[in-house]
Amino acid sequence: MITKELLNAHAEWLVDNTKGERLDLSCYDLRGYDLSGYDLRDSDLSFSNLRDSNLICSDLRRSNLRGSNLRGSDLRDSDLRDSDLRDSDLRDSDLRNSKGITMALDGCCEMYLIHGDTPMIKAGCQWFTISEAKVHWSAGNEAKWSKNTAAYGESQRAMLAYLVSRIGAANHG
Repeated sequence: MITKELLNAHAEWLVDNTKGERLDLSCYDLRGYDLSGYDLRDSDLSFSNLRDSNLICSDLRRSNLRGSNLRGSDLRDSDLRDSDLRDSDLRDSDLRNSKGITMALDGCCEMYLIHGDTPMIKAGCQWFTISEAKVHWSAGNEAKWSKNTAAYGESQRAMLAYLVSRIGAANHG
């Protein structure tokens, strides 16, 4: 369970890492938890279950969220810049106005752009660099797609093009 003492110790650690303690909630079950507005920079939330959690306006910069379940979480206005989101589940999450991540949605398909030094694309359970994503959804590569239709390929390429166009926008505003 998260206590005020844990959060206060983390806040103290953020100011002076010789005091307090870094927040480590790796592998915790935090389903439905309200962490809205907290400064969780540099925390370890890897492999935690944050399904349906409230993370509105949370500062998650440089946090380890690898393998975490963020499905259905409310991440509006949160800051995810430089966070490790590899293998995390972001399905049905509300990412409006969040920093560090951009989502594209076409019907039932979601695709994410994770901003950073090396922008990454997350689609389903797969992670790609931009160039890998372009190759993956190129015409003639249908055998590797989860749906082998031309319409699916067009949809994926359109979402990818949108996300790539957001890289420059994210760096300038």
